[in-house]
Amino acid sequence: MRATHGMGRTLVYDLMRAGLIQSACIRRPGKAAGVRLVNVASLNAYITSQLTLPPTASGEASAASESRGVTEGEIKTGAIHG
Repeated sequence: MRATHGMGRTLVYDLMRAGLIQSACIRRPGKAAGVRLVNVASLNAYITSQLTLPPTASGEASAASESRGVTEGEIKTGAIHG
């Protein structure tokens, strides 16, 4: 993710836990570990939604994040805790 979107793993997992982006875990039957795949369309839609938000001087939560109880500041800093 960092190479293509500039986001680290922690932030991406925080966004997944907050329900802001979609992912799937692909694993073989009987295996405990698998591969986590992020839906690029949902990630790009999230990024676009952040770019098109009007700037707020008061640091209010965006409408999409507010409904989930997540503030913009938490998303930008990766401080979301699921």
